[in-house]
Amino acid sequence: MSILDNDSNVSAGDTVVFIKDGGIHDDDGYIINPTNSGTAGNPITFKGEDSTTVVIKSPGYGAQLAGKSYIIIENLTFQNGAGNSWISLRNRSAGTTSSNIIIGSCIFEA
Repeated sequence: MSILDNDSNVSAGDTVVFIKDGGIHDDDGYIINPTNSGTAGNPITFKGEDSTTVVIKSPGYGAQLAGKSYIIIENLTFQNGAGNSWISLRNRSAGTTSSNIIIGSCIFEA
């Protein structure tokens, strides 16, 4: 499950803004789990609203980006990652890897 109603609606060039100031986005599954990748000129961006503190909290990974490319994650606080891993970028069993992922102005807390 993801914070988005339907991750397949997010496509190249889209920006998803988390606006729950001072609040926590939590779930038992992935909070950020896009179906699509962005492109070189049109990445998909997931970000916290400017001048706010937005927390992504999951007992698993807060973001599942295995096999995705051209994704930007910024201005978010990740808490309680699985084994101190907050973002998954590789699925070894499926042989998928990620590329062109930018993570900026984020905080990671155990």
